[in-house]
Amino acid sequence: MRSRLGPPGAHPATAHKLATLISHLLKYKEESMDVDRVLYEEKMRGKRLARLRKQAEELGFELVQKTQTASQAACWLLGSF
Repeated sequence: MRSRLGPPGAHPATAHKLATLISHLLKYKEESMDVDRVLYEEKMRGKRLARLRKQAEELGFELVQKTQTASQAACWLLGSF
Protein backbone atom coordinates (compact mmCIF):
# COMPACT_ATOMS: atom_id res chain seq x y z
CA MET A 1 0.00 0.00 0.00
CA ARG A 2 2.81 2.33 0.76
CA SER A 3 4.03 2.28 -2.84
CA ARG A 4 0.57 3.22 -4.11
CA LEU A 5 -0.65 5.60 -1.41
CA GLY A 6 2.60 6.85 0.08
CA PRO A 7 3.29 6.97 3.83
CA PRO A 8 0.44 9.41 4.64
CA GLY A 9 -2.12 7.10 3.05
CA ALA A 10 -0.58 3.79 4.08
CA HIS A 11 -0.77 4.41 7.83
CA PRO A 12 -4.55 4.96 7.99
CA ALA A 13 -5.13 2.11 5.52
CA THR A 14 -3.14 -0.29 7.70
CA ALA A 15 -4.91 0.93 10.84
CA HIS A 16 -8.28 0.42 9.14
CA LYS A 17 -7.32 -3.09 8.04
CA LEU A 18 -6.28 -4.04 11.58
CA ALA A 19 -9.39 -2.45 13.12
CA THR A 20 -11.64 -4.34 10.69
CA LEU A 21 -9.87 -7.61 11.47
CA ILE A 22 -10.08 -7.12 15.22
CA SER A 23 -13.75 -6.07 15.16
CA HIS A 24 -14.61 -9.14 13.09
CA LEU A 25 -12.75 -11.43 15.48
CA LEU A 26 -14.49 -9.88 18.49
CA LYS A 27 -17.94 -9.81 16.89
CA TYR A 28 -17.93 -13.43 15.77
CA LYS A 29 -15.68 -14.72 18.58
CA GLU A 30 -13.40 -16.50 16.13
CA GLU A 31 -9.73 -17.22 16.48
CA SER A 32 -7.30 -15.69 14.06
CA MET A 33 -6.06 -18.16 11.45
CA ASP A 34 -2.43 -17.90 10.41
CA VAL A 35 -2.19 -18.13 6.64
CA ASP A 36 0.81 -20.00 5.34
CA ARG A 37 2.87 -17.52 3.38
CA VAL A 38 3.81 -19.94 0.61
CA LEU A 39 0.18 -20.88 -0.01
CA TYR A 40 -0.81 -17.22 0.00
CA GLU A 41 1.92 -16.31 -2.51
CA GLU A 42 0.91 -19.19 -4.81
CA LYS A 43 -2.71 -18.07 -4.67
CA MET A 44 -1.79 -14.46 -5.45
CA ARG A 45 0.48 -15.59 -8.30
CA GLY A 46 -2.39 -17.57 -9.79
CA LYS A 47 -4.69 -14.56 -9.56
CA ARG A 48 -2.07 -12.33 -11.18
CA LEU A 49 -1.60 -14.81 -14.02
CA ALA A 50 -5.35 -15.10 -14.58
CA ARG A 51 -5.70 -11.31 -14.68
CA LEU A 52 -2.75 -10.99 -17.03
CA ARG A 53 -4.13 -13.68 -19.35
CA LYS A 54 -7.50 -11.94 -19.43
CA GLN A 55 -5.90 -8.58 -20.23
CA ALA A 56 -3.76 -10.15 -22.95
CA GLU A 57 -6.81 -11.82 -24.48
CA GLU A 58 -8.74 -8.54 -24.47
CA LEU A 59 -5.86 -6.93 -26.34
CA GLY A 60 -5.61 -9.78 -28.83
CA PHE A 61 -2.50 -11.45 -27.45
CA GLU A 62 -1.82 -14.95 -26.17
CA LEU A 63 0.45 -15.66 -23.21
CA VAL A 64 2.82 -18.59 -23.55
CA GLN A 65 4.65 -19.86 -20.49
CA LYS A 66 8.40 -19.82 -20.92
CA THR A 67 10.22 -23.01 -19.96
CA GLN A 68 13.21 -22.65 -17.68
CA THR A 69 16.46 -24.41 -18.35
CA ALA A 70 18.24 -26.08 -15.45
CA SER A 71 21.01 -23.47 -15.45
CA GLN A 72 18.48 -20.60 -15.32
CA ALA A 73 16.70 -22.24 -12.40
CA ALA A 74 19.98 -22.78 -10.57
CA CYS A 75 21.00 -19.15 -11.09
CA TRP A 76 17.61 -17.98 -9.83
CA LEU A 77 17.83 -20.17 -6.74
CA LEU A 78 21.35 -19.02 -5.96
CA GLY A 79 20.39 -15.38 -6.45
CA SER A 80 22.85 -14.66 -9.25
CA PHE A 81 21.03 -13.37 -12.26
